[in-house]
Amino acid sequence: MGLKGILTIIISLILISSIFFYFIPLNTLEFISVPENNNFSLFQFDEQMQFYPNMRYASNEISYQISNCILQKENDMTNAFAIVENLTSLKFKPVLNDEEISITCQ
Repeated sequence: MGLKGILTIIISLILISSIFFYFIPLNTLEFISVPENNNFSLFQFDEQMQFYPNMRYASNEISYQISNCILQKENDMTNAFAIVENLTSLKFKPVLNDEEISITCQ
């Protein structure tokens, strides 16, 4: 058996072991089941502090300001707010200062 035969055997063993370890994992990962009441808050409060569970704003009317954006991107963002308004109880209003959401473009 020459050098060519030994190299063929080594390459074959590498390919076979690669295929073996690809299809047969060494460890398995089990996912934890998520409870039905999936609350992302860290603390549970007895009284409802928000207008809608798991939201992070004080009311359903949210102010925003769009700055440094071309007209097309500003229109896209305004249209996105309109879509969210139509699908939820949220209302978005543009303001000049003290906004809750700041949108800037580069």
